[in-house]
Amino acid sequence: MDLKQSVVLFPTVGMGHLIPMVELAKLFDAHGFSVTVVVVDPPFDTSSSIDPFLPRVSAANPSILFHRLPKIPSSKDTTFYHFDTLRMASAMLLDFLKASERTLNVRALVLDMFCMAGLDVADELGVPSYFFFPSGAITLAAFLSLPALQSELEEGSFRDLGDGAKVRLPGLPPVSVSDLPDDIPDRDDTNRELMSHLERLWRADGYIVNSFEWLEKRAVRALADGGSCVPGPRNPPVYCIGPLNANAREGASQGVWWWWREARVSRVAGCSAREERGVPVLWQHRPALSGAAQGDRHRAGAERAKVPLGCAQPGQ
Repeated sequence: MDLKQSVVLFPTVGMGHLIPMVELAKLFDAHGFSVTVVVVDPPFDTSSSIDPFLPRVSAANPSILFHRLPKIPSSKDTTFYHFDTLRMASAMLLDFLKASERTLNVRALVLDMFCMAGLDVADELGVPSYFFFPSGAITLAAFLSLPALQSELEEGSFRDLGDGAKVRLPGLPPVSVSDLPDDIPDRDDTNRELMSHLERLWRADGYIVNSFEWLEKRAVRALADGGSCVPGPRNPPVYCIGPLNANAREGASQGVWWWWREARVSRVAGCSAREERGVPVLWQHRPALSGAAQGDRHRAGAERAKVPLGCAQPGQ
């Protein structure tokens, strides 16, 4: 019996990450894919968060499978407990997916923005991996570019530039060193651990972002410009699918899906699922636009947005 093509979503610890991932799961489900959300059971009390949330959202979305991993033991290193938790959870994720090979035809693994350890799971299974950024294109552009920018300082740190110095991140206005997140300015153990994880973002086959081009035009263009954010010849595609909202399951029109490839940005609306050359894709027709709207939306017509779910090179 042929199994339905499955997308596996792997959110990180915290309701602020789980809820957006569930909304993304609803979109995949609405477009005909089998969806499994694998939930990390963190090493702290979840009686007022995950425990009541999962039964409620599962009952409201019976076609989406929610699998809760075994409880993660507490990490001895409180500084990096989050990454340690996800490393242990990723090993459990791999065990679960290998044990489910007869019931799940996994075609893609969608990882939370902090689940870098999940890349090894995708490699082991031979499926493409995508990072989901619920916080928008600016965050993605910053995360992708920070390791390379810091490496340009050789052994120095952003702090060495002076608190009033400006850091130029692709797609963002200049940012003062004093306004950078706490773990960025000083090149200490926490910073080095964070940067090593951010570098792993470059390995993904693509990025899914809860945003749209009109809202973050500058960041979207920087992400589309090969080499601006990801060093080297690779420029994984970015799929802007926002804005997600709590009513996404009511219809495809509730989510606006965007896609660009080869430095072109296209706005699309309306969506369906199909298979091309044996590779399942999500795609949408964009209705023709007229007047001034045409110039703002980068070409009217029947261009399609594609999110490949079963090949190493998206769109190939």
